[in-house]
Amino acid sequence: IRNAVKADIGYTAAQLVCGTTLRLPKEFVNPSSSAMNMDLTSYTNRLTNTMRSNIPISTRLRSTDVFVQPDLQYSTHVFVRRDLHRRPFESAYDGPSKVLQHEYKYYVIYNNGINDSISIDRLKAAY
Repeated sequence: IRNAVKADIGYTAAQLVCGTTLRLPKEFVNPSSSAMNMDLTSYTNRLTNTMRSNIPISTRLRSTDVFVQPDLQYSTHVFVRRDLHRRPFESAYDGPSKVLQHEYKYYVIYNNGINDSISIDRLKAAY
């Protein structure tokens, strides 16, 4: 559409705006005569072998280390964040609660007469 020559002015819309014609998709690929005469079976075999030899790589680096606040590692009591809607001036944390057991990604705490496993993401050290 933008590369169609307008009969009345003799230019394309791209020439008027950009000063040159736009490159069409077929101009990016330069077909060679050897590619046209290629056998379909050999092409599919080459393509299959090439795809099998490709090794997928991970899209991101995975870190195995979990961040734990330095004060949280050695604390005996913690505050537990409440993940719910709060009214103004209402505390975001419950506690303090006694820590019974430290695990890799969660702590077991004594909360209101119940032993509860809480993710360290919701904990804050009590001083």
